[in-house]
Amino acid sequence: MRIWYPSVSQVHCSPSSSSYQGGQASIVLSRSGSRVTYSPWINQLMGPMQGAHRDSNAADASAEEFSLGHGWSPMDFQAVIFAGGLSKNLYPLTSQEVPKCLLPVGNHALVYYNLKLLEDCGFKHALIVVKGEEAASQVDCWLGDAYSGHLIVEVKHVHEEMDSAEALRNVASFVTANDIFVISGDTLSDVSLGAVAAKHRLQGLVATVVLCQRPASISEPSAKGKVAIPPVRDYVGLDSTNQHLLFLANAEDVGKGELSVRKSLLRASGQMNLRMDMMDAHIYIFNREALKTLQLQPGIKNIRRDFIPYLARTQLSSSNPASESSNLDGTEIPMSMVQEKSHAHVQSQRYSIGAYIADKTKYCRRINSLQEYVHANSDVAGHAIGLTGLSLSTNNNVVAATAIIGHRTMIGPACIVGKASSIGEKCSIKKSIIGAKCQIGNNVKITNSVVANGAILRDGCTVANSVISRNADIGDGASISSCFVGPSVAITAGLQVKDESLSKE
Repeated sequence: MRIWYPSVSQVHCSPSSSSYQGGQASIVLSRSGSRVTYSPWINQLMGPMQGAHRDSNAADASAEEFSLGHGWSPMDFQAVIFAGGLSKNLYPLTSQEVPKCLLPVGNHALVYYNLKLLEDCGFKHALIVVKGEEAASQVDCWLGDAYSGHLIVEVKHVHEEMDSAEALRNVASFVTANDIFVISGDTLSDVSLGAVAAKHRLQGLVATVVLCQRPASISEPSAKGKVAIPPVRDYVGLDSTNQHLLFLANAEDVGKGELSVRKSLLRASGQMNLRMDMMDAHIYIFNREALKTLQLQPGIKNIRRDFIPYLARTQLSSSNPASESSNLDGTEIPMSMVQEKSHAHVQSQRYSIGAYIADKTKYCRRINSLQEYVHANSDVAGHAIGLTGLSLSTNNNVVAATAIIGHRTMIGPACIVGKASSIGEKCSIKKSIIGAKCQIGNNVKITNSVVANGAILRDGCTVANSVISRNADIGDGASISSCFVGPSVAITAGLQVKDESLSKE
């Protein structure tokens, strides 16, 4: 390990209810054996359903005002960022030299935003867990060369095949605080960690899950042979107060089948609000009891898919969650282990999983696909520019003072041009991000694209709806449309490429 020092809509599900009608969709709940099955046309419900939204956290508005001296301190918590590794979902943009957490978003490495989120909350230390020794080495290099924040950062690598819960189990020995923030390295958000911590402490929770509004799907480029898809939907079950998480499933896990909800859960909770307009931000707090439970459950591999649903399920059991070992395969919890409980009793459970619902004004997006990567860059060059720490000019763009802009070159709104980049004459840049030290020739047109550090775009070339990775070389007069071009790829002069993913290999 190396250490771096700083230089909606709701569906009300209850045992007595059988259906919900709202908006343009109908959801039917039917009993099936020992389960309650939700079997709507799951994958057809693409838009938010109509219904009331109530942003309800037990800490209420006062949580946003929590600071040092008001019941918690960042020193009471530890923070771990699970930065991942190369990520096949983001190929060909990732490589041995560019792991996922170092992909540029708004001309900052993705991991920068997680570190800034922690620093803004008052943290002094952070642990970054990276899959693979080579990827960890690249993160080390970035911290030494490019990180200018004030956190003391430790980098630890785990095996490339480790899933998130396995990695958390692997680094649990480094946890000395009573509570630990666990943040996914592909989460881009400005959620107030102080407010999340306040809720967690005020309610004495074992775990807290941050939920955000699901970002809207917009038009997006797609590589050849790949279908552009909207963000994966989460199915979130909350108690009647919207304070506690009772159920969490992902559309990717459910597929085209049925979404099953245990009857025992509904009997124990009395009512569950099933939300489909929210997303799991992959920002969690776990206390030491939760980590002990994880150590006792070696079958738990993934935090979102296994650990959170397990904790949510066993919080309603009359036994200690840490002692259970038979509920990872989806089998029904024995009815004898479930007590009939009122809402008040459920809320007072020692093993309680909190749901922090972020305000609708907060930004959150998970960069776990090529499409989401494109969306995130578009966002931070526009309405989410505040995340970058940059300030818009009067032209609603950001052009570095050291950038050289040629005669009669037009740089439109929602553009960012990085340090020491050179743009030739009579160029047109629209809704695009240009990295640092890029060389762009004359008569070049760039639209709705990302051009990473050190890329070369030669005279007369056109780039639209594409991502050009660092050190790529686009030849004279080439046309690139709806493509993902990997690091150091060279495109022949005059070549026309559309809907392709191009790598050097």
